[in-house]
Amino acid sequence: MKKTLIAVALLAAVTLTGCTTIKDSLTNRHELAFDDYAAAADGWDGLPDWVPTDAADIHVRETTNAPIAIVAISSESEPVDCTEAERKYIPGLGGDWAPTDYPHEVLRCGDYEVMPTDTGWFGWTISETDMQGN
Repeated sequence: MKKTLIAVALLAAVTLTGCTTIKDSLTNRHELAFDDYAAAADGWDGLPDWVPTDAADIHVRETTNAPIAIVAISSESEPVDCTEAERKYIPGLGGDWAPTDYPHEVLRCGDYEVMPTDTGWFGWTISETDMQGN
């Protein structure tokens, strides 16, 4: 009986620690939204180089302790300075405005992988903490 109580206490401690880590990782992110490129350039130090100057309706979710981000924009222009590539990652940060399916081919734009959406583009940083996708 004593061994069972110790095992339950250890399991509870491990479970609670995992929840704290998840909660901490969730609170270490924030969201930004900008009407257009000019507002994003003025209000966000992390504006990626691939975002075209006609971008509007810009949504960002990023971590506060590391340069991990997802970015959605409306734009009729192509992303800047990108090359076609096989997708290596899927975003580690989700959002209700983020896609749920990712193509095998994407654009590689500096530290981002970028894919087209119905209204523009969606990009995510390439980082060691992102999950590898196939």
